[in-house]
Amino acid sequence: EWQEELKSLCDDIANYGQLESGSLSSRRPPDRESKKIRDIAVGKLKAVYGDSAVDKSYKELKKTPMMVDAFQNESREYIEAPTSGDLGEQLNKFVVPLSSAASGGVEWWPLVNSISIFIPTCEFLPEGVVLVDLPGKGDANTARAAVTEDILKECDWVWIVCPMTRTTSDITFVDQIDDELRRQLSLDGQTHELVVICTMTDLLTNNDVPTEIQSFNLSEQAEGKSMQEKKILVAKARNEWAKAEIQKECQEHARESAGTGESRGHTTKVFTVSANDYYELSRAAESTLQPEPVNPQLYDTVDDTEIPDLQHYLQGAGSAALQEKVQRDKTASQLLAKEMHLSLADKGTQDSQKRLVVKQKFDTDLVSVTKSDTENIIEDFKGTVHGADCFGKLQTMLDEGIKLAVENAKSEVTRWAKLNVHTYRAVCLRFGEFRGTRDEPISFNSDLARPIIYKLSQVWEEVFSTTDGKIHQLAQKALQTLKDKFDERVTHFRQLLSTGFDISGERLNPAKMRADRLIKNSSQTLRKIVCEERKDTHRVVKQAIQVELIMKRAYHKCGEQKGQGTFERMKRIMNESVTEGTPLPKVFEAAKQRLMSQCESITERISEQLSCFGEDISSAVSFHHLWTSPDNARSIAESTTNIQEKVSKLLQL
Repeated sequence: EWQEELKSLCDDIANYGQLESGSLSSRRPPDRESKKIRDIAVGKLKAVYGDSAVDKSYKELKKTPMMVDAFQNESREYIEAPTSGDLGEQLNKFVVPLSSAASGGVEWWPLVNSISIFIPTCEFLPEGVVLVDLPGKGDANTARAAVTEDILKECDWVWIVCPMTRTTSDITFVDQIDDELRRQLSLDGQTHELVVICTMTDLLTNNDVPTEIQSFNLSEQAEGKSMQEKKILVAKARNEWAKAEIQKECQEHARESAGTGESRGHTTKVFTVSANDYYELSRAAESTLQPEPVNPQLYDTVDDTEIPDLQHYLQGAGSAALQEKVQRDKTASQLLAKEMHLSLADKGTQDSQKRLVVKQKFDTDLVSVTKSDTENIIEDFKGTVHGADCFGKLQTMLDEGIKLAVENAKSEVTRWAKLNVHTYRAVCLRFGEFRGTRDEPISFNSDLARPIIYKLSQVWEEVFSTTDGKIHQLAQKALQTLKDKFDERVTHFRQLLSTGFDISGERLNPAKMRADRLIKNSSQTLRKIVCEERKDTHRVVKQAIQVELIMKRAYHKCGEQKGQGTFERMKRIMNESVTEGTPLPKVFEAAKQRLMSQCESITERISEQLSCFGEDISSAVSFHHLWTSPDNARSIAESTTNIQEKVSKLLQL
């Protein structure tokens, strides 16, 4: 991975040198952006290989030992620290450029993909909850950008942290995240899981106060108050204003993304916090000897900082997931105990001949018939999900989006030509994806895919929502139909046991309970499948376009161009690669095929889960203790009851 990054960095430096000499383009001298790209590359190479790195070629650097020996074989580094302050100091060299004195001449940051921090005791972080700090806008590390893309798919919640250090006219939540990320969150279905945290709310200068008082119409309330009181008044008004504005922006964006004019009830949680004042106020409150000097910037109490509210929110989110798991375990233990108790207490199946006949009837009247029901229900599901109201609707929008993308392709390629040659080459060397000197990342692949994504987004929630989306509804309907069929078979079999074999029908009660638990678990699994697939599905459009351009060697050819006329040749290569193919350019044909293949994959995953449910509910009554009871049944039954009571108490704790 580093070798790929190293090659790109060396090319960045070489390209700048060609720009300076005029060998790339005599009409395009180096500009500020080109210099910044070059400076980023130089900084990374010096950190990894030393000051002499800038004078070496890519081949020479491949043979040059890194200054950080531990990273030669992509190893891990483990560190420990007694306090958060000490840990922060030790982590600095892994995340930011440092002076030679501070780093001891060794810097790690260009080579670090991720850092995991474990806190042994953390009262506000529930067990099992992991906070992931992802790169923000303008992160130039390609590897970290890829990590962001992967991790966002796995997140249960997305928190966006932005400072509130500007005047009210400049506080715009949209500025904090780029368009690509906002589209991704919307298509991933994570806008309702979005939490925005505005930090540094305590920073308010005396010069800001008069302007803010006018902005929030606070003149009357501020009359006769001290400067500190005015600051508190302004801060609270600004916090409430920021919350309302951010929630409004998120709802508007949700409506735009859905393409329906409806926000589908999305409400974004917003916290306006001050970590500095929280630290100062809580440190003084925890002092057991004499009160320490307190130096908060603004707030009077810990609660005013809203950090406790954020902690409580995090605890609630983590506790809910933990409680759900505990309840599942408790239900499973109770079910097993009851099932065994009923089985051991019934003497009706002691006769071996009777057991054999009952088992045969079970196989023919319940298991085989349920299997047949499952196959029929799955076939019905497959036919419906590919119909006009579900994947057919996606197909229609996909065709419209591709038509629009083909019409826009040439204009996109022309727009890219407005980049300077250095940046253009940097994008190509990174297969169409570059994060570096601009506020928003540059993505040729996303630019080509955008019209397709725009059209798909108009029906995305209608198809993929895990509350009322068509796929979810059809999958749950198939699951419930299968359960209803099974209940009919169990009722018939219960009558057969009690009338034909003098065996209590209660023996099947645990099986009925087990089937109820299975359908709940399967319902959750189906919901999870739809949630995962909706995230993967919209991503395949951009991925397919990128892969097609890589296979056509478009990016490679552009990156290897040298000498006079380089930029013109690069633009021509890209234009030909994007528009090649009739009647549909190959890059868009690949996107279409990949998306429809993904839809087929969704169908198969759901069908497989339905099939597993059919097998599971059939086996729910097939345990060996349905057909026999041991000699010491009474003793085992009493022990089972005692164990069940102890397990229930343990889970309650």
